[in-house]
Amino acid sequence: MRQNIVKTTRFLLATCVLAATAVTPVFALEGEPATQFVLEGLDRVHVTVDPLSKVNLDAGAMQKDIEAQFEKGGMKIVDKKEFLNNTTIDQFLVKVTPLKKNKRIFYAINVGLTQMVYLEDKPDRKISVTAWQNQSLGIAEPGKEGDIKKEIMAKVDSFIDLWQRANGKEKAK
Repeated sequence: MRQNIVKTTRFLLATCVLAATAVTPVFALEGEPATQFVLEGLDRVHVTVDPLSKVNLDAGAMQKDIEAQFEKGGMKIVDKKEFLNNTTIDQFLVKVTPLKKNKRIFYAINVGLTQMVYLEDKPDRKISVTAWQNQSLGIAEPGKEGDIKKEIMAKVDSFIDLWQRANGKEKAK
């Protein structure tokens, strides 16, 4: 009798584990279709990186690295002059906010895509809104600010992957 209970318990436990792992990918995709439509038809973007001196990173170098990653993924990069003269160009924005600098650097990363929208009742009024974003908090050891850059670039890669899937493009190698 006891052996039957043990066998039944093991069977139920194994079934629960298998069911949980089979359902996990469904939850991993949750919310993706809601933001993916925003990226459909997007073919060019202007990259802006807020100053990163408070976390000991070079914003200019970071911007160039992000732009190179976008171009490698198939996205056209628009310079600042063209961006400022054309309201139909979206902006990919990177912002790192240091929260506390003690023995470690506590920081928040926010990457997002902003788009210009027009109000139906006031067509002459344009507003920039965030259409897609990825935020996180992190901790870096002093002298290891490169870890922050790696995290930013991972978020850029995640955006590019989602953009490629939304537009039926193959991943760059």
